[in-house]
Amino acid sequence: MNTMNSAITMNANVSTNTSATLPMGESLKQRKRSMIDLCTNTAKLLGQPLLFGLTTSLVLQEVPLPACDLDMTALHTVSSSPDKRIRKKAPSAQTQTQVRTQPHVWKQLNNERILRINKHVFAIDLFSTWAQMADHVDLMQLVILGDSIINAAEQQQPVSMRGNGTALRDKLISMTLGLSPFRGKRLCTLAAPLLMPNAASPKESEIRLRLLQHDVPLPRTNYVVPNATFKSGSAMTLDLAWPEFRVAVEYDGDQHRTDKTQWYRDQQKRDWLQNHGWRIFVANAATLADEASHEEFAWRLSRNLIANGARFTFLLTPRPLNKVAKRLARGQVKRDPTKA
Repeated sequence: MNTMNSAITMNANVSTNTSATLPMGESLKQRKRSMIDLCTNTAKLLGQPLLFGLTTSLVLQEVPLPACDLDMTALHTVSSSPDKRIRKKAPSAQTQTQVRTQPHVWKQLNNERILRINKHVFAIDLFSTWAQMADHVDLMQLVILGDSIINAAEQQQPVSMRGNGTALRDKLISMTLGLSPFRGKRLCTLAAPLLMPNAASPKESEIRLRLLQHDVPLPRTNYVVPNATFKSGSAMTLDLAWPEFRVAVEYDGDQHRTDKTQWYRDQQKRDWLQNHGWRIFVANAATLADEASHEEFAWRLSRNLIANGARFTFLLTPRPLNKVAKRLARGQVKRDPTKA
């Protein structure tokens, strides 16, 4: 793409045999493959390589999509300025489904932050995508997305380099807050103290944030239980844990219900841990379905934490997340629940 000095953005209805809306049942890897095919075909029909951002970039880099105000049926392309956008229509001979490309301007575009997928398809990197998404999501979704991006960035590294989630979180924050002003930067600043490494799924992140709204102390994420292994020798981990009190939360998604191997593995782990003094609270989609459900879950968890020695005051009415973020930034959120 000639070092991407002139980032290309198309605004066209592209005739192709695929839709930009990918099947929801697909895994992240499957969705990535489908999106690469779609973006490649679109670029070929338009006769130009394309640079993608926002939700298209997230799918191309295997990151779960947040709830946002963007058109999920469109391919979102990026340029550094309005005058660099190229508008033209692809040949219409190949018909079936219309895929729309939606152009966006990202003035912070930097060649060093562009990822080459193939010779037709490029994407802005995940850290830049997080900043770009800030204008299209609320605070809760921005934090959840940030957690997912930190996790994806870590998993994309060689195995020998993993385990540096905290450093990646700090890099995401410093890079984003170091950018020149952009729409959503204030929300990124607010979200920064809430970001955590080792969050394995968006729902785990949401549960953590919901608990923080009730002043529940910060948990460990993806906690490796000492001296606890499966028969295979792999370590037992917990989604959210307060190890000082042997209390933990596990989130069961659809895979836990439909995959017998996963279900058996989870039961084996939970039985072993409960026999060794742990109390495991299992959350699922119903736990997060409405305010009453997650308030009741937070109350039950908190009662057990306090009974086991944790020292904090449970808030019956959840604190707005923006106020939680500000308290975290000021060091007012309890990180050591053993102290009053």
